[in-house]
Amino acid sequence: MPYSRSLSGRFLLLLLTLFLAPPAAAAAPTLPPPLQKAVSLFEQGRFDAAQTRLEGRTDSAVAAYYLGRIALRRFDPYQAVDLLSRAVKGDGDNADYHYWLGRAYGRLAKRANIFQRAYYAGKTKDEFQRAVTLDPHHLFARVALLMYDLKAPGFLGGSRKEAEHQAEVVARQNPVAGLRARGLIHEQDEHFGKALADYRRAAKMAPAHDRPHRWLAGLQRRLGHFDKAFAIYERRMERKNPDWAARVGYARTALAADEHLEQAERHLRAYIAHNPGPEQPARAEARFLLGKVLQKEGRLRPALEAFRTALREAPHHPKARDALEAVRASLL
Repeated sequence: MPYSRSLSGRFLLLLLTLFLAPPAAAAAPTLPPPLQKAVSLFEQGRFDAAQTRLEGRTDSAVAAYYLGRIALRRFDPYQAVDLLSRAVKGDGDNADYHYWLGRAYGRLAKRANIFQRAYYAGKTKDEFQRAVTLDPHHLFARVALLMYDLKAPGFLGGSRKEAEHQAEVVARQNPVAGLRARGLIHEQDEHFGKALADYRRAAKMAPAHDRPHRWLAGLQRRLGHFDKAFAIYERRMERKNPDWAARVGYARTALAADEHLEQAERHLRAYIAHNPGPEQPARAEARFLLGKVLQKEGRLRPALEAFRTALREAPHHPKARDALEAVRASLL
């Protein structure tokens, strides 16, 4: 079955992805004007400009937080953990800071060797739990905790019982998110029809919101139902207010299906020209996917340049370096 993968693979994947977009940036109405401007630039997706204004201010918890978020977008979990740890040290009562530190530790667990992985995985759960303790209504941290408990093996603190408890709490707090939570449990149990039904219901309940449609399209893709996934992404792109992230989802589907590569290339180039915001996939990831599309099309030199550009923007991208070397070898 196209969807199947090992327990360890699924567990590490969850450390990289969460069910919804990140929560809005922490409100900071009393920030001094230079930091206010940096936060505004970050929200606009102007990450280089934001970083320039934030660097040298890491004594500020707010500055460290946003710099940590930028480091995550550049696939540098080591720097992200360092910066977000400073944010937590400066303001340990901020649930968002703990949530994002948990995400950074999750990324680090993915990169770590087998001896370090358990340590970083434990830190991931600790930070999600701390975020929920500080703010019981922090939906993103609660679902992150659910995903961890659902998929992590017991020796790393996973608990099916706790995952089901989190799903119940999420459903009480937000019915649409509750359907996502229940769908994740159905996916874990390989009850994919039930998960699809949950996501369809969520999409009907919140038709103007993009994420339920992405949940549905993503599972269709993982199940190998490529035509259905393409159709969902196309509808989301054709809206008056299009879902830009759907272009990236379309490209992932094209790569998995090995079809519609020309359209995928077009969508990715449009996405790269667009200014992705903090809740959208990083531009470097789109460049990496563009390289993979070009590689599949047999256009190796443009693919090489796409991978190089991805690495210039995100030197720690986990796959771009290997892809670059593979294309170089093909050109020899």
